[in-house]
Amino acid sequence: MFQESSAMITDCCSFLGEYLPTEKPVFHLINTKAQFNDVANSFIGTYYQIYDNKQLVNEFERVLIDGHDHKRTMRKSKIPLLYDKNEKAGVKILAYSCKVMPDSLEIDKPV
Repeated sequence: MFQESSAMITDCCSFLGEYLPTEKPVFHLINTKAQFNDVANSFIGTYYQIYDNKQLVNEFERVLIDGHDHKRTMRKSKIPLLYDKNEKAGVKILAYSCKVMPDSLEIDKPV
């Protein structure tokens, strides 16, 4: 479904990482109270941050209608942050969890 789309417009953080491999634009409607970890922040910056309806219309027209997606190369470069064909997602998630909350996990090593 993602691969057949032209872009994504969202006001939440769901699917922000999952949509990244499509290399297609994301128009992220910003909630100024939202906070993300360092990994998420590193690729969210490659999306079009939208603060109001006027900006959404302008960016949508410029990026999708006129074809000026100046963040595409930057988005493409961030895919390896989330997807590494040589490392299983579970191992990566566990390693990150151990790093950010080591005292609350009683795990010696990734499975």
